[in-house]
Amino acid sequence: MGSGSQATGDRFRWFCVESGSADNPSVILIHGFPSQAYSYRKVLPVLSKDYHVIAFDWLGFGLSDKPQPRYGFDYTLDEYVSSLESLIDELAATKVSLVVQGYFSPVVAKYASIHQ
Repeated sequence: MGSGSQATGDRFRWFCVESGSADNPSVILIHGFPSQAYSYRKVLPVLSKDYHVIAFDWLGFGLSDKPQPRYGFDYTLDEYVSSLESLIDELAATKVSLVVQGYFSPVVAKYASIHQ
């Protein structure tokens, strides 16, 4: 599956997996609920032949931080969108393609509507 690393995103640690050349177009794989980046373990090597692929664990999932509500992250739509924006700014080029599963689709739709 690519190499695991930590990204700081906003102020929390996110577990991220990157594979493929950063010179290629970026694709970010966003897991559903309840899941984690590991769910993309079979597709990540295939996509990494032509893309810079990033998969991450959302806050509260997998190997990412699990902040308590009212202590910096309240798990609201706006906080997820803001965190996704920070993470993309840190890890990817200015233009990315987003692939999302189920539960987090509203987060990605709102992010995309802001950044079209």
